[in-house]
Amino acid sequence: MKKTQKTVFGLLLILYVPFLYAQSDIQKGRVNMQGEILESACTIDVNSLDQTIDMGNIPASSIRNNNENNTKEFEIKLIDCRWGTETQNNLQSIDISFTGLSENNYFLLDGEAQGIYLELISSTGNKILPGKTIAFEHDFSREALAKYRFKLLADGQPLKPGSFHAIVHFNISYK
Repeated sequence: MKKTQKTVFGLLLILYVPFLYAQSDIQKGRVNMQGEILESACTIDVNSLDQTIDMGNIPASSIRNNNENNTKEFEIKLIDCRWGTETQNNLQSIDISFTGLSENNYFLLDGEAQGIYLELISSTGNKILPGKTIAFEHDFSREALAKYRFKLLADGQPLKPGSFHAIVHFNISYK
């Protein structure tokens, strides 16, 4: 019986010594956290975040003649908007800007096609300049919807048929 007790005691000692060593090697640290809870003005609708606009097959003559069939409309929808007395954000307006590769106040296209650029127009017919902030045209309700359209225009260079693409980002700010 004594031999069994010595063996158990020896095993406990072997198991306990690394535990003591590990305890003495503990390091302590601290994480500070801070933040601020803000009332969101609106949320961008999921269907408006990442849009692909298919301009389709456009005859070169349509671009040369500046026809309307080389125009495509898209919209940006804001949801869950909170304004005025129901919130503490005191927001009065929404602004939007569009950015991307640009030149001479037009968006540039990339790809095989040449001799064209992209014009962006608001629903009221105003040309939107790349990088310029404009008012988000909407009414102050729970949802805010603004419509825009892209139009392909000849840039004065020889027109070369082919595929094209562009990436245009939009930024929304609240005042």
